Order: sequence, then C-alpha cells, then structure tokens
Amino acid sequence: MQYIVTELLTVKKELTFSLIGAYADKKKAAVAAAEVYKDYNENASLQNIEMITEWLATRQKYSFRKDKEHRLQLAITALDGETQPEDQRVIFDEQQEQDELMRRMSQVMFEGEHQVRRDAQGNFSCPASNK
Repeated sequence: MQYIVTELLTVKKELTFSLIGAYADKKKAAVAAAEVYKDYNENASLQNIEMITEWLATRQKYSFRKDKEHRLQLAITALDGETQPEDQRVIFDEQQEQDELMRRMSQVMFEGEHQVRRDAQGNFSCPASNK
C-alpha cells in the first residue's frame, strides 16, 4: 500500500494544490506532512509538531488556519491498487469545511464568548468580546 501526501494552500482567494510525496509507510507519510506544517508555521513548537504528526498518522487529515485568508490543509491518502473507490476520491470538501467552521462559531457564540460581526465589505467575523 502507498500513502500519498497532498497539500492545499489557500492564500486570500488563491488555491495551490501540491503533491508532497508517496510513502510505503503511513508514519513516514505523517512525518513528511508534519514537516510541511512546520515550514508553514514557524511558531510551531516541537510538542505541537509531534501532536500533529500523530494526528495525521491516525486521522490522515489536518487543517491549520493562520488567519481568515491563510490556510494549510494536509491529507494522507491510502492508495491500494490503481484506482481509488468513488467514496474515497475526495480529499478536501470546501462545503464540509465551511459547515465545520459554522458549527464551531455557533458553539462559541452559544458559550457567550464571541459575537458575530459584519465588516464594511459584508464579510462575517467572530472576534472575542471584551469582558
């Protein structure tokens, strides 16, 4: 079995999809993906990188958002044979990511820690409220 490591980088409205590599071992694939994360996030601690490596080895997906306009998504796809089954072909689903973001925003708002605001361009944000 081969493990394919991919990266989706979002900077403002631009998307870059990259193939990082193919590995025979899932743990080596996770280490390679975590290296991409380490290069992207210079502030990451060794403990944080180890945690992300373990997450990638088990969940095979990781998403990190620096801010509203910068995001790194990593995925490890197990490839057994030449063609992936149809239910395993999608690596990233933008709608699924948006749904997760809205779920988290709703949860935080429910806890009373944040409030949603709309800026002059009509974009929504959820800054921390001053207590």
